[in-house]
Amino acid sequence: TIAASTFVHDITVAIRDILNDNMTDPLTRSGSERFVMTSYPERNDTRFPVVSVVTRNVSTLSPAGMRSESMWFDVPVEVRIWARNMRERDQLADQVINQLRTRQITGGAASTVQSTMYDMTLLSTVDVNEEGKQGIKSRIMVFRYTYIAG
Repeated sequence: TIAASTFVHDITVAIRDILNDNMTDPLTRSGSERFVMTSYPERNDTRFPVVSVVTRNVSTLSPAGMRSESMWFDVPVEVRIWARNMRERDQLADQVINQLRTRQITGGAASTVQSTMYDMTLLSTVDVNEEGKQGIKSRIMVFRYTYIAG
C-alpha cells in the first residue's frame, strides 16, 4: 500500500518488490546479499549483476480539483541494471521492462494500479559501460508513474 505521507519511499519499495519477486537472479545469493535493492551497490562487496531502484525529481502535476487536498504527482523511478556483460545487461533490462509493463493492471495486490501508481511510461534508457572486459555494463532506465495523493 502506498501512503500519501510516505509515497516516495513506498513507490520505490513497491517497484523493488515487483522486480525482486518476479525477476530471475542469475546468481545464487545467501545472507544479506540482494539482487534488487533501493540504493546503488557498494563496489567492493557486491556480486554483480544487481538491479537498483531509486526515485528522483518528484514533481507535482496539479491539484485533483478545486478545493481538493488531493494532488497528482509525477514520480520518475530510475531502475538501473549493473551487469557483468552486455548480454546479461540486455536480458535483465528486458525482464525489468516486461515485469513493469505486465504488472500495471494484472498481478493482484502486486499491480501498480492496485498500489495507486498509474500511467507507466518509459522515459529514457542510457547505457553506461565501463571499459574493458571486467568493466561493469550498466543500463539506466527511467520510468514515470502518476500517483494521486489524498
